[in-house]
Amino acid sequence: MVMRTQPTRDPGERLLARLDDVVGTMLERILEEEPAYRRLSPAELADVTALLVRNARLMAGALSGQRIEREHLDYVSEHVRNRVRVGIPLEAVLQAYRTAMNVFWEETTAEVASLGLSRDVAVELARRMSDAMDTLTTHAAASYVREESRIHALNDKAARDLLDALLRGDVGPVRAEPHPAAPGLDPQGDLLAIVGRVSSEDSSLSRALETAAAALADCLATRRASPLLVVRERAIVAVCAADPHDDPIARVSAARERLKAETGVELSCGISSPCGGFAHVAAAYEEASLAVSRATDRRPVVSLAALPALEHLLTGATNTTRALLLKKAGWLAGQKPAALATTAETLRGFARAHMNVTRAAADLHIHENTLRYRLRRIRESSGHDPQTFDGLVELLCLLEVLDD
Repeated sequence: MVMRTQPTRDPGERLLARLDDVVGTMLERILEEEPAYRRLSPAELADVTALLVRNARLMAGALSGQRIEREHLDYVSEHVRNRVRVGIPLEAVLQAYRTAMNVFWEETTAEVASLGLSRDVAVELARRMSDAMDTLTTHAAASYVREESRIHALNDKAARDLLDALLRGDVGPVRAEPHPAAPGLDPQGDLLAIVGRVSSEDSSLSRALETAAAALADCLATRRASPLLVVRERAIVAVCAADPHDDPIARVSAARERLKAETGVELSCGISSPCGGFAHVAAAYEEASLAVSRATDRRPVVSLAALPALEHLLTGATNTTRALLLKKAGWLAGQKPAALATTAETLRGFARAHMNVTRAAADLHIHENTLRYRLRRIRESSGHDPQTFDGLVELLCLLEVLDD
């Protein structure tokens, strides 16, 4: 007599019996709903499928009453690390998990309905499924964060090592080669060095530096190259491609304004002239460091090459020269802030108008007689007549020194 096996009434076992179909639906739904997964190679999609199979087996076991232990999840970490390595963001990974689990739950409810299970049984299955989903998703998220932190630390060390080598001058022009710490950056092409410093009343220096570094990285990245960017010695140092059709001062200034508006972090930057590849980054860094030391509230992003000749000469002044000039500017330093601001606005507006009283008054939105009165008071207080070329140059020099 032939014994007939009774069909199982366990939804978990029934799902395992048609696992290939269930996993195929899970993968299909992930590709429909999560664009990041569509760019994976066949080999990478095979890895996703392998993960779905193991997750589905685990969830089917949970439906049958098996408890998910931590040691059962060792496989998750390796699969998640693969997603990190190919650049799938955490949000996409978690969305793929949710999508796959929703498909599995839909299949579970279909089995429950076909078996005509009671409401109490269905509620218990839902509880088991919810616990399994939560355990798997939490473990996947933790694995992703650990791997991302590890890769970030490795990349940060590689970037620091490369920058230190460039600043020591250890990279010669002949043997300079592309480096993974700066993807797409041409070691033989024209480059810029940028040095940034920050201040913030709402956060610590380290947090302000990290926030500003992220803003600069976004600002300096192009379709072809990522900047080499490192936080070192309480400053941000970046090396990026120089584009002859781009104004780096305008680009960095715009990023600085967004950063200030969104986070309250104040960023000052010095930008070098274009240099010829990795071999000349050390000199470009020195230039950018000097430029950022001359940044002011009025001019927070500085390129020495873009400075007028007068300001350029003052940049190279010795400490002794600066001390003497500051002494000569004592009458300016003694003014109250509002009066000093008016004096500076008047002198610079008069200079912009090429010493033309009518044009300067219009530019400053004041009456001509008011401008003449201000110029006369400046002459009487300083001993220098701003309505003469020599006097105006002298006064502008003193203003620049005082700003620094």
